[in-house]
Amino acid sequence: MEVAASVAPEICVEVLSDHNTLPEIERKAALYFAKGAREVWICDDGRMRFYTSIQVGPLANSFMAPKFPARVDLPE
Repeated sequence: MEVAASVAPEICVEVLSDHNTLPEIERKAALYFAKGAREVWICDDGRMRFYTSIQVGPLANSFMAPKFPARVDLPE
């Protein structure tokens, strides 16, 4: 039985919060990419950032889901 996943999904999504900081998520992203993720999406108060392991910095949109919006409406 696995305690941690040996393979990551193709797209991993993380949400910034008071308890989930950007440096913490960046460490997680590195782990996701090491386990085979193709993209990591970070949601920050509705604003989406898309990352791949082959490009430094965020992308304008996802390569895998190019129609996914760069901003999502969050419920109040």
